[in-house]
Amino acid sequence: MTPTKCPRIDTEREFAHDTSIWMSDGNLVIAVEDPGDDLEMTYAFKCHMSVLAKHSTVFEALFTLPQSPDQAETYDGVPLVVLPDPYPDVKELLQMLYDPSRLPYPCRRATEEWLQDVFRVSRVFQLVAKYELNALRDRLKDVLETFWPETLKEWTDKEDTVQELRRHDTSVLPRPNIAIRIGYDAGVPSILPAAFYNLHVMTSRLPMDMACCNLNADGSNYAHSQAGWQLANLHDSPLSNLGVKEIAQLMQGRDWLWVVVTNLISEVIRDALTNRRCALREPGSILKKTCYPATDGILGRYRDARDLRELCDDPLDGLILIKKRFRDQTMCQSCRKHVCKIFDAFRQYIWDELPYFFGIKSRKEGELYGYKRYLDKI
Repeated sequence: MTPTKCPRIDTEREFAHDTSIWMSDGNLVIAVEDPGDDLEMTYAFKCHMSVLAKHSTVFEALFTLPQSPDQAETYDGVPLVVLPDPYPDVKELLQMLYDPSRLPYPCRRATEEWLQDVFRVSRVFQLVAKYELNALRDRLKDVLETFWPETLKEWTDKEDTVQELRRHDTSVLPRPNIAIRIGYDAGVPSILPAAFYNLHVMTSRLPMDMACCNLNADGSNYAHSQAGWQLANLHDSPLSNLGVKEIAQLMQGRDWLWVVVTNLISEVIRDALTNRRCALREPGSILKKTCYPATDGILGRYRDARDLRELCDDPLDGLILIKKRFRDQTMCQSCRKHVCKIFDAFRQYIWDELPYFFGIKSRKEGELYGYKRYLDKI
């Protein structure tokens, strides 16, 4: 959307000057409203056309449009532009342009300060994409992809450092629902799988019941839970800003995740462990004096998805916790190593399947689906 250069407003009205961006030699005033202000105040920034035009192709085109003097709206002696965007986001954007120290950098180890940076980026990114500040967009995109990465290793490393911060203050954590909105609306699909998975973990205990959905490419033929839709309309809800389609995708992914993980634990992992040579197996024996009893004893506790969900809201973390329990069992070294490899392989399998679980991608006709290729690599 192109900003409006000649709005029908009373330019004699006094705006609230934002002193953080009020340049004495500025040649442009930008006015915006604060949707969270009960006084319905309009705020003004005084800045430079050249700064905006240098970074934004949209503003560059706007400033070159011919306009007759009787149409031009002015304030404080300079042209006035009114933007239909939230005041906090416009302020953050202008501060990034005028103060390079506010530009965040990708960080591999989460700190509270860096999490706040990601939170700020999440808020302003759609505005950056809207006005085509392409260089800034690429910089901020790298930050978002660090928090919602494409690889399992990056996700695990990041989560390890976030866990401690999450126990103390969840308000500093970037919101995955905003990341999903950015992924779709601002063209950053790379962050969608991790963002959907993050949202799934956050909302795993919310009262949203839904049968597994089949989504068409255009988003038609989906269902949604009434509880989930009501939550999406609450301002502070983890589902706010999401549409019915995204909620349906979330619920579809939730169903798929627990079904697949439970099946892996109750059937596939057991078969992979028992159908192999054990260092304790005697010649001619089948299961006697082998590591099978230890395997069956642990995996038997998680035959149902409800049992696994009692252990952990995060399926990937749940697999790690179960893997660690094998270390306390009396098992031969060969089987213990094999257990670790199997659980690591299936964590990778689940991560790679996230785009399909959550309906972000659809499989091509004839494309193979399954976990066996991951076992073949062990």
